[in-house]
Amino acid sequence: MRLRRTAPAARRSHFPESDRPDGRLAYSFNAQPGEKVAFVERGSGVDRQIAAIERPHGTLEFTSIPGPAGIRQIVAIATVDDQPVIFNPDAAEPGELVVASYRAAGPTRLGAVRKLRARHRGTQLLVSFDRVGGATSYAGPDRAPRRPAD
Repeated sequence: MRLRRTAPAARRSHFPESDRPDGRLAYSFNAQPGEKVAFVERGSGVDRQIAAIERPHGTLEFTSIPGPAGIRQIVAIATVDDQPVIFNPDAAEPGELVVASYRAAGPTRLGAVRKLRARHRGTQLLVSFDRVGGATSYAGPDRAPRRPAD
């Protein structure tokens, strides 16, 4: 493991408050031969890699992963020749560095189902309802579960 004295610098720009904000992350660091940096998005119920880069500076554009509302962090994880780089030996995660954070909006709340109707036709039950505000598609079971014989 190597101890790093200068950590990657990154700055966040333009995270609109919406269900899936577009993100842009400008980064710059002092690269060593064989060094790679991975940027990870973390939050409550969210943990995914945004990108793995080898260039010492640039800009990343990404779309936030859907998940619960709350603070999300962008974390840098660096390696040199597949060995972790230590940013802060006294930290709980010495090989990770939080470089940006933002507040993510939660999922869009859907409107109530209105005018629910059900009809029985032979062995089928047909269900219909008015459009639900905010819904983009509908899914349901193809068949209802069979009731066990008494």
